[in-house]
Amino acid sequence: ECCKFALKDPFEIVWDSGASMCISNNANDFIRNIKPLNDLQVDGISSQLQLEGIGKVSWTLFGVSGNPQNIVLPAYYAPKAQQRLLSTTTFCDQYPNNLITVSPNMWTINPSPKNTDEQAIDVLINRNNNLPMSTCHHGQGLDN
Repeated sequence: ECCKFALKDPFEIVWDSGASMCISNNANDFIRNIKPLNDLQVDGISSQLQLEGIGKVSWTLFGVSGNPQNIVLPAYYAPKAQQRLLSTTTFCDQYPNNLITVSPNMWTINPSPKNTDEQAIDVLINRNNNLPMSTCHHGQGLDN
């Protein structure tokens, strides 16, 4: 056996093509201090969401061969958000060599041609809500 991982505290993210920035409702997602924001709100579909800070999140997803891959993205901290959102615009800005292929049942995050360690990541469409979603883990929650 090459590697074994103890998966701790998995969580779901929605890949949101309409979001201009990633949003996390969990301070443990952030890899450095969260910089406080004063009186900043973002308009959602049905209401405004209070943003308490900004920082960088680290989310670990598994590629099609089962290897963990970390993605680090700027994100707002919004503890009252109902769901973590991964902004595809922010992802494409941070990872311009990872093209996203969209098909009816999934999105595929293609590996960067410049990084041979990467592998494709399949993002399945959740048929309960028709949203592209991934199960993630915190990098520190992965034990070899």
